[in-house]
Amino acid sequence: MRIKYLTISLAITLALASCGNSDKENTNTDENVATDTTAVKETKVEPVKEFAGISDLAKKNSFTVEELNRALCFLGKKKCILVGYPYAYSQDTISNQSSNNFKMIEGKGVNDSKFKVKITFKNSFDNKSLKTHKLFAVKGTLRIRYRLSDSKWGNSFYFDVYDAEFVDLESDSYDKLTSLDDLDLSKPVFCGDLGTLLFNHFETFAKKDKIDVTGFYNGTTMSRKSDGTTIDVRVDLYDINKGALEGENPNVGCHMLKELTEEENAKLKAAQDNNKKVTIEGTFLSCEWFPEMKNCTIK
Repeated sequence: MRIKYLTISLAITLALASCGNSDKENTNTDENVATDTTAVKETKVEPVKEFAGISDLAKKNSFTVEELNRALCFLGKKKCILVGYPYAYSQDTISNQSSNNFKMIEGKGVNDSKFKVKITFKNSFDNKSLKTHKLFAVKGTLRIRYRLSDSKWGNSFYFDVYDAEFVDLESDSYDKLTSLDDLDLSKPVFCGDLGTLLFNHFETFAKKDKIDVTGFYNGTTMSRKSDGTTIDVRVDLYDINKGALEGENPNVGCHMLKELTEEENAKLKAAQDNNKKVTIEGTFLSCEWFPEMKNCTIK
């Protein structure tokens, strides 16, 4: 009888313990769990602008080869839709300009523009009776050139579009472009806005007392007269990664202040053999397919 009594007592104890655990588990049911009803605020993610940071690069004085290319050649071979007025000597219908010698200007008259954009068409255009007082648009590939000059007319600035074709304008209005950082080449851009911003951007570099660039040594090019006198010594630096110009390795041409010494040649050769970077200091000279500097020295 004693064993039977202990068995019954143990069974009762286990049953009570099970009920206690069941009560604890019930406290975690959906009915008893507090729910956070705070609304989740959605954050709108702004798309990254293609040319964001260009203005900040213009504030620098020390660059890598890739940075200097990105700062100066960021529009090389880029497609765009450009808006402007036809260039002509009168308010008549444009009828005397050929498809390989057509110009776009920012104003309605010849004297209203600071520069002319040369438009070279992919195919012969059909003289669409453009009026000098009416906006038109072309789609094509940009070619931007800037070079320091001692001319009384100032530094050279060429702003061209090639492989162009006419496109329809949805309206006579366009978004005002006030910063190169905000440039969106998927939308029409007024030639006056883009040209002015680009010219001022290049002028910022032209006014810098000194800039220096760091990259891998890629060779020296010497130009001489027929009598053997050295005209120019250009040291090229490059970046092993693709950069500003799609499909090409960024390059910077450094026109040296004087001929290289044996020690300087040896320093460049050692850097090339050991895959080490070189820093060259000078002043900005020009930019077309790649940036060039003048009065350069090896640091």
